[in-house]
Amino acid sequence: MAVLATLLVTVALLGCGLYAAYTDRDTVLTMVTFVMGFVGLLLTAVQTYPGITRHLRGARRQFVYAVIVIFMAASATATSVILQRPVIKVAVSLPFTGGDKQDALPILRAVRQAVREEHGRIGNFDIQIVPFDDTNAEDRIQLMSSDGETVQRTGSLDTITGDARVAGIIGPFKSGTALVEVPQANASGIPLISPSATRDCLTADRCDGKDMGTSKTFFRTCVADRVRAKVLADFFSAREKPGAKSTEVAILTDASIFGDAFGGAFADEWRVKHPTVDRPILIPLTDDYDTLLKGLNPAPGLVLFAGTGPQGTALYRTMQNDPVLRTATFSGPATIMNGALNDILANGAGGELYAIAPMPYDNTSKSIVDFESAYGSMYGNQLPTPYSASAYDAARSLLIAIREAVGSTRPPISGWNWLSQGQADAFRQKVVTKLRDLNRGTGVRYAGITGTFNYAENGDVSFAGVGEAKTVAIYRYHQRGTGATAGGWRYERFE
Repeated sequence: MAVLATLLVTVALLGCGLYAAYTDRDTVLTMVTFVMGFVGLLLTAVQTYPGITRHLRGARRQFVYAVIVIFMAASATATSVILQRPVIKVAVSLPFTGGDKQDALPILRAVRQAVREEHGRIGNFDIQIVPFDDTNAEDRIQLMSSDGETVQRTGSLDTITGDARVAGIIGPFKSGTALVEVPQANASGIPLISPSATRDCLTADRCDGKDMGTSKTFFRTCVADRVRAKVLADFFSAREKPGAKSTEVAILTDASIFGDAFGGAFADEWRVKHPTVDRPILIPLTDDYDTLLKGLNPAPGLVLFAGTGPQGTALYRTMQNDPVLRTATFSGPATIMNGALNDILANGAGGELYAIAPMPYDNTSKSIVDFESAYGSMYGNQLPTPYSASAYDAARSLLIAIREAVGSTRPPISGWNWLSQGQADAFRQKVVTKLRDLNRGTGVRYAGITGTFNYAENGDVSFAGVGEAKTVAIYRYHQRGTGATAGGWRYERFE
């Protein structure tokens, strides 16, 4: 009778443990219930065979003890597996090992911040971030540590898209990389959301002669090059004095896909604003910046750096050594707001300096101030970049779409492959559908920190009721000051 009672209690405990794990109850309570249940199994065995060890000697007794130890170890392992929630992965595609690392890490940190604010889980699923380096995405990718600092192993993009647990990808950073990844994402049906790839045609059927695929699963939270270039051309044109000679412009490009596209778009817009002057030509950067700058004739009043990475810093430093170009206005994408350039500026600079971000990053707004504060708390008072905010909004919109797609789904209690590839395709399509529903009068809503937005049918971001000048952010660098006039990058209001 005692054996039967112990067995019934044991079964009840294990049943309660299974139910608690499946319905996502308190983890500690669930663990205690399981342990008690496994101990009950052992007691049942002892009650059934009370003299199990008394009549054994030597090796036989040691064998029984070994069996008991193995049983307990197996019980602990089983408990761990049963309590493990299935995983949904969010991959992050960024250039962690290249010259753009200074931009990649703040983007990854913003994605981690977004996941942390979800407490690392959605429903009965744990959210796992999978960063991978896409510096050489044309050939291979490199899977990175969770902080993006260390290479773990090499693979291909199929390593990511072929993993049924990956529900979406945040990235890539550069338009050139997007030309590689967007067609693969569209073909595999996996959501790919870029916070920074601005090449206009990335959301078209073809881009630079490349078939991008008809299934549109690529989205972006940044505006296209043509929008940013137009606003910047409007901004500098509005600063010219009426009747004065048009500003001489030099566009120096790093010859990347982004650099040439952004520089070319600005040249076109400048020509529209100045129909009586020649369209500015794009000048590829060389290894000898000093000779390159000395060869600019006539000397430009505005130098536009069209590129990413540390080249903008090196170009600006060289300009400061030229008595003529030192007073010229220098401008570039928001990537110049990072890294070593700020050290140069802190020691004094010549002409005016402007940066333009392809998203409405107004760091005087409450949403951005709160975001910067939370980011600083997580990462030792470091400041995020405008691309961090765009990545945060990209990640939050993806997490919301995942939550909506999961709904009341109850996956298997344990196990690593909770989806087959066929099921993954269907689940990813649900996520894509929910992304398209975002802020479109459905129940899928998100007030982004850069503004309330939705995704157009082709995947471009759309800020409803906002003029073009408000879909980007222009910053001007101010030299040292105090209080409200303290030095640093300040948001420039422009209508």
